[in-house]
Amino acid sequence: MSQENVELVRGLWEPFKGVDNTAIDWDDEAIREMSERFWSPEVELRWSRSGPEARVYQGRDGVIQAFREWVEPFREYYIEPLDFIEREDRVIIPQRHRGIGSTSGVSVEDEFTHVYEVRDHVITRVDEYDTLREALEAVGLSESAMSQENMERAARQLAEGVSEKNLAVILAVSDPEIEFTSRFTAVEGRTYQGHAGWAAYLADADVAWENFRITVEECILAGPERLIAVERVEALARGSGVQLDQPTYAVQQFRDGKVLRMRTYRSRQEALEAAGLSEQGAHA
Repeated sequence: MSQENVELVRGLWEPFKGVDNTAIDWDDEAIREMSERFWSPEVELRWSRSGPEARVYQGRDGVIQAFREWVEPFREYYIEPLDFIEREDRVIIPQRHRGIGSTSGVSVEDEFTHVYEVRDHVITRVDEYDTLREALEAVGLSESAMSQENMERAARQLAEGVSEKNLAVILAVSDPEIEFTSRFTAVEGRTYQGHAGWAAYLADADVAWENFRITVEECILAGPERLIAVERVEALARGSGVQLDQPTYAVQQFRDGKVLRMRTYRSRQEALEAAGLSEQGAHA
């Protein structure tokens, strides 16, 4: 159910992607219809208690009013969701806000985190926090635990993107300066760099294999920003028709929640040594 909650909240945010919030007509019928689709009639929205407008808004009309008042002092205002983190019946969304004051002309940029509570397929409550740390603590998580969870989710998303040849999915969890070396391309051991490298990698893999699929079977934490993704690779060699079905071990280094370095190894032992772990340490 938690993944369904993520998709629900993501669906609420999608129409506002890249949209100047000051240009929205909050009385428009489309906004009303959206509020009925996503919000409970008894929904509550609570702005951060440290803010100058630390108040509670109730009901669908109250939520619309809250956002109308929020953007009133600006002539431009954009909100970018940075992540969608699932936690039981709640979805945590760290966000980046950018705006230009309507009178002062001053540009402002800040980050906040919203926690959405979902029940019976509608949003029943939203709480705003000044920091991601505060939001995570409010739902019973720590940043270290969340970091591991985020890395595992990114590793699985990366494998899914490669399997489906979906560049957008891959780039969403890849640092712009990523470097990765793979065993499974036309040139084994070739290193690919940057986001452009992923397009080259997919092309090389397509030359060598048909029905290329990667499934993450296990993730081994190897440090604050490093893990080993234990994967199963299945494919059919072009030309020879030889069936590939074997494990591989991807050592991944992260930066700001995205994969920065990655190299695949033939054996678990090679991967553990590359990550600075022993077999005993991997089970600790």
